[in-house]
Amino acid sequence: GVTYNIDGVIFGIPQQASSNDVVDLFTIENGTVEIIEAKANVCGTGSLFIVKDKAGNIVKTYVVVYRGDLNSDADVTSPDIQLFNRCLTITPGYIYDEPTEPEEVRIKFAAADITGDGQITTADRTAMKYIQSESRPVDQGTGKYVK
Repeated sequence: GVTYNIDGVIFGIPQQASSNDVVDLFTIENGTVEIIEAKANVCGTGSLFIVKDKAGNIVKTYVVVYRGDLNSDADVTSPDIQLFNRCLTITPGYIYDEPTEPEEVRIKFAAADITGDGQITTADRTAMKYIQSESRPVDQGTGKYVK
């Protein structure tokens, strides 16, 4: 299912979902939500959900992370794996240090850390390949394999 955390990150958006599809997943009371897609017509990694009150004031901004989607197209494809491999080669076992990282790095890291262990490792690359081939689904909300 769709989940979010206090850092303002939303996980679990369905693959290739449009803004209209995503709005239907939420109940907004006493306000509205504006969705800014990272790429046209899909809510991939980096898309923004801006929650506003009745007066139009921004209450909270959330960013979408689709596990494995490093190029923000709401799908896990060969270009994502190429980007991941480049990251793994440059920074094997990279451990994320949130307070010092810019927002874009934080979001891409969250998309690459499929297993959710706080590191980018070969286990994440294996999970990406499973997602891409659809041979072993990964729950986008939890990052765990679906049995």
